Amino acid sequence: MHRLPELLVLCPPPTAVDRSHRATVAEGVELPSSHRQMLAVYGAGCFDEFLWIYGEGVEREALSIEENTRAARSILSRGLPESLAEHLSGLDITPDQLVQWGGTDNGDLLLWIPTGPVDEWPTLVLEAGRLRFSIVSLESPSMIFELLTKSLKIPIFPPDFPSTNPQFSPDPYR
Repeated sequence: MHRLPELLVLCPPPTAVDRSHRATVAEGVELPSSHRQMLAVYGAGCFDEFLWIYGEGVEREALSIEENTRAARSILSRGLPESLAEHLSGLDITPDQLVQWGGTDNGDLLLWIPTGPVDEWPTLVLEAGRLRFSIVSLESPSMIFELLTKSLKIPIFPPDFPSTNPQFSPDPYR
């Protein structure tokens, strides 16, 4: 179920949104339509000063799907936990096909597993250090909504996330 309307109520977007990401299509990087819709109203940035979402063609490399995906693929090519490598192999997916659409302040990665229709790609949440992982079968706005309402808990995320009043910022640390 597409939860973007509920996310907008829970965590209103900024009044001024950098929509420059819409002008560029990353070569070899496809985005689910729900993520594009979320970027159209929020832009790239951070939920609750912890959970970052990336966009394509953004000016700041730290918020770029293209740059974060390149970096993640490079890191993941050095090795994965055996159980994750087996899972991806069973889907006929290699680490160099994963697309990083988000991350956390702790260095955890949120990566789409590009299997099946683009709008149904599951998300791999990979702990910094690549020790533990979770796979979530929700599109990105729904996943964020469920994380912010505590309907979804990811064991590797800190217990104080989310806060009681989550907010979105285009870049809280800039």
